[in-house]
Amino acid sequence: MKRNRVVCGAAIALLMCCPAFAGKFTARWTLPTHNTDGSPLTDLANLRITWGTCVGTGTNAQVSKKLGSTLLSPSATSTTVTTSGANPVCLYLTSINKAGVESVPSNVAVKFLTNPGSPIVLPGHK
Repeated sequence: MKRNRVVCGAAIALLMCCPAFAGKFTARWTLPTHNTDGSPLTDLANLRITWGTCVGTGTNAQVSKKLGSTLLSPSATSTTVTTSGANPVCLYLTSINKAGVESVPSNVAVKFLTNPGSPIVLPGHK
């Protein structure tokens, strides 16, 4: 049985966060459509969004301390994230296929809770 790794970032082009209040916001993304070998993704089982404190800035930002993660249905395109004690918050998304293989993380998006109106663009993962 061929076990392809799932592409997370190539299809997850956008992650936007629009907070309802400090520490709680909605994250949105585009669903992945292909495996790393370019074949169509037909066995997506789940998505996982992970968030935490940040180290680095811009395209070099990474989650330095994981504060939480949520396992989501394969058709989910948004979720509400609630966090405390982190500002800014770094987030990334992974895809999990039916064989249980989890993708590498998408590029990290940084959300400043003090700047609620700004969208976060999550560039395609390479």
